Amino acid sequence: MLAQFTKGSNDRPYGQELPVTYDRQTKTWAPPAGLTYEPDDTHGDRIHHVMQHLIPNVEKRTHSVFNVPESKVLTLIDEAWRRESLAVVIKQPKNSFAYDIQMDRVVGTKDEKTIRVVIEGKGSGNVITSFPLK
Repeated sequence: MLAQFTKGSNDRPYGQELPVTYDRQTKTWAPPAGLTYEPDDTHGDRIHHVMQHLIPNVEKRTHSVFNVPESKVLTLIDEAWRRESLAVVIKQPKNSFAYDIQMDRVVGTKDEKTIRVVIEGKGSGNVITSFPLK
């Protein structure tokens, strides 16, 4: 089950409070902290994929949910990415890397205080997904 979200404008996808640059040639979104969100076959784009972590999904065995409104998700992930140098980095399959970034507050609906940002290739900033983590 995919949740539907408001697309927003060209510089504020999904109603995000921070401006996001859109590259028409590569069809990627880029918020200020240096991450990029590419198109995604299942969700349309990877921002929409991340947005799925705003609502519970009982169809998935494990699925965490951010505790912020839709408009603040990219701001929260950007805040975490600015702390990337403090992350615990874990190699994942297919040349992806999980960056577990401890936040100084609760960021998930089940008291999670860590944000996991999974990117393609170490240091690329190309987001696959992001979600709260215990």
